[in-house]
Amino acid sequence: MANFFETLKGVARFLKVVATIFVTLICTLVVVIMVVYFYFARDLPNIQSISDYHPYLVSEVYGADGTRIGEFWNEERRHLIPIEEIPPLLISSFLAAEDARFFEHRGVDFRGTLRAFLANLRSGGIVQGGSTITQQVTRSLLLSRQKSYARKIREAILATRLERYLTKDQILYLYLNQIYFGNRAYGVKAAAEDYFHKDLKNLNLSEMVLLAALPRAPELYSPIRHSDKTRERQEYVLSRLVEEKVITNKDRIEALNTKVKIYLQGTDKDSNLAVAPHFLEYLRQVLLKKYGEEKLYYGGLKIYSTIDPTMQKAATAAVRRGLEVIDRRRTGWRGTIDHVDAKALTAQKEKLHEQILSESQKKWLLFPPIPLAKEEPTPIEVGEIYPAAVTGFEGSNTLVSVGRTAGVVPRKDVTFDQTKLGYEENLYMSDPSHTLRVGDVIRVRAEENNKFSFYQEPIIQGALFSQETSTGFVKAMVGGYDFSKSEFNRAMDALRQPGSSFKPFIYAAALDKGYTFKTQIADAPFTIPVGNEVWSPKNYDGKFRGLTTLHQAIVNSYNVATARVAYHIRLHYLTGYIRKMGITTTIHKYPSMALGANGVHLNEMVTAYATFPNLGIYRPSVFVTKIVDQEGNTLEEHQALAMSSVETKPTEIDKMLGKTSGDFNQELFEKNKVFIEQDKLDLYPSELKVLYGNNIPPGHVITPQTAYLMVRLMSDVVNMGTAQRVKKLGKPVAGKTGTTNDETDTWFVGYVPDLAAGVWVGHDAVRSIGRGEQGGRTAAPIFLDFMQEATKDWAPKPFSIPPEVEKKDIFALAGGSAKFAEVTPMPTYAGEGGTSQDRSVDFFEADLETAPSYQEEPKAQREQPEFENAY
Repeated sequence: MANFFETLKGVARFLKVVATIFVTLICTLVVVIMVVYFYFARDLPNIQSISDYHPYLVSEVYGADGTRIGEFWNEERRHLIPIEEIPPLLISSFLAAEDARFFEHRGVDFRGTLRAFLANLRSGGIVQGGSTITQQVTRSLLLSRQKSYARKIREAILATRLERYLTKDQILYLYLNQIYFGNRAYGVKAAAEDYFHKDLKNLNLSEMVLLAALPRAPELYSPIRHSDKTRERQEYVLSRLVEEKVITNKDRIEALNTKVKIYLQGTDKDSNLAVAPHFLEYLRQVLLKKYGEEKLYYGGLKIYSTIDPTMQKAATAAVRRGLEVIDRRRTGWRGTIDHVDAKALTAQKEKLHEQILSESQKKWLLFPPIPLAKEEPTPIEVGEIYPAAVTGFEGSNTLVSVGRTAGVVPRKDVTFDQTKLGYEENLYMSDPSHTLRVGDVIRVRAEENNKFSFYQEPIIQGALFSQETSTGFVKAMVGGYDFSKSEFNRAMDALRQPGSSFKPFIYAAALDKGYTFKTQIADAPFTIPVGNEVWSPKNYDGKFRGLTTLHQAIVNSYNVATARVAYHIRLHYLTGYIRKMGITTTIHKYPSMALGANGVHLNEMVTAYATFPNLGIYRPSVFVTKIVDQEGNTLEEHQALAMSSVETKPTEIDKMLGKTSGDFNQELFEKNKVFIEQDKLDLYPSELKVLYGNNIPPGHVITPQTAYLMVRLMSDVVNMGTAQRVKKLGKPVAGKTGTTNDETDTWFVGYVPDLAAGVWVGHDAVRSIGRGEQGGRTAAPIFLDFMQEATKDWAPKPFSIPPEVEKKDIFALAGGSAKFAEVTPMPTYAGEGGTSQDRSVDFFEADLETAPSYQEEPKAQREQPEFENAY
């Protein structure tokens, strides 16, 4: 019995020792855990900083119809999307792939962590992660991505804190908007757009699973680079969805058999090519200067532009079609790009097939990849340009092979039959079989039903700019034939001579100096002194008409008569008039400025022209209506429709005017004082009143009467003058053609009541387009093509008539500011008709080399100006 009690005592002592050791171990473990916890938790980021979640976001540009037309971003392409708008099946796919127990654990899944720990021990390194979605969020937003146990401990601590601070849906929101998917995509919305060009709501199961497969290792599982690894990961995620009873096995098999089109995401500039690339690049430069890189590229701005996507597409198509027609007409066939022997034709077809596939795979590819069978035709997209081998001729048609796809170029697609656009019919080749040989490699454009048309990229360039007349809202901008080949914006930045399209400013200025439609002008030889030389303007056709009228002079674009008018009304006054119409480029006061010798920007010409149908109200171009930041704050909004007020500063001009300043439209005068001083304008007091008098209503730059008279004159340019091709629009339309020396630049600028547009055509390096290529033949058809599409749903609308003009004899009216003019009668000798000795188009080239000095008339015959400036 004693031994029994001794045994019990021994057991008790043993248990006591064990208990002591156990408690000690527990206490030690607790202490260690606390020490470890406090060691790693002492400098952890504040979890509350996540509530102020402002990741890098794409700045989006919207068109006038509300559709997205472009974007600006740099390193991360991300769009935020509320958790409620993410399809539940997509969320389930991510949970199955990354964290099946997400809604059960409290931030750390110890089973998953243990599994990863054992796998890493076996491998001798960190090869597997057991991180929950919550841990991934903390790692992405609060910690580095360094693979170490210290980081894992910090991650676990933060994850448990985050679970107490946020709801599960809030954590999912952060995760699905933050994670990187490869292909430049951050966040699930951007990933759907980048990989599939789809909204999340339109994804199928196969596409959802592909997205869920990527976050584990975006580069390793990239369907673009490692399709085999992607396939394995896709199968794994689908199997997990079946295990979780989210989908059936039948769904899994269907998803595996679904072919998915994967797109390759380029830079933001690549994304902006589709609708209005030149406009968006212009906008980028303006906004970068105004807001800086941080706000524009990372700030998630919502930029609401004035561009009308439908009009923009019409403008792009019109410019491209027009330039291609001109190029064919002027340069003809420029030859093949290659030739192979007829015996090597089969090999050449395969070579082209591989080349086309390679090019297409720079844009998109199929997943899983499927090699085309030998008999499979080469995939062709209508409207795209392809290399093609000539395989034969069938009557007047040319047989071609675009890789493995056989087709035909019909005879009609080898001609210039563009009469609906205003072009004359003109053969491109008289007979392709006489020009081409079997085995020639050419470029073709794909049409419907395996038909093609010959294609060669134009060497000529062009631009189009359009804005609403009443608001100044820019509706279309095309800066060149192909932005991807040349980013130079010829609509905004090219400084080109406008030729006769500049003449409306001369005649508007003349009307305000007392001229009428019936004023007689001598279209006869005359000479103007230019420094030590003389200048004798010539008409385009080399003929003189004798005595003509102002109406006939502008309608038929007589150079000599126009130069005579400009000389008579004085170039300093004319310069002031041009400035208030919105032309800001350098103006040299040459005699030939009347004929468009000074360089101008296309956009400024269009904006100035829009003043006429707007009855004298100048609307500066507006590109953006509103900009909102990611918090919803409005950064800017276009509201001002009238001329903005300017700060008044006394100048020498004010001192000169003295008490007469009340006779002026002060707002207009203040805005133009800078040009009066900058251009050193020598203006008579009467000219100042004509230019800026108080009879010009507030918000106007010219009177409604003058503006309407110009509309009538320019309507007749279309109805009976140099722009008759534009009559095919079938609506009230007005405008003016322009052609410079040797046909180096051709223009047409015009308008309907609510929309103005201008077109320039020429070479970047100044050289002739070709003899006879005038504005009415090159630029006007492009204008017509654009306007036909842009206004096709508009009912014909007459131009507005100001009350002071109604029921009056238009031909007897002068401009609305003519009451201030001190008119000196113009010599009206008839001269003699005939032909000039040389054929100069618009101006004497020599006077472009230096800014000349000349006297308009003897000083004694001039009204004495208040101050003198040399020319």
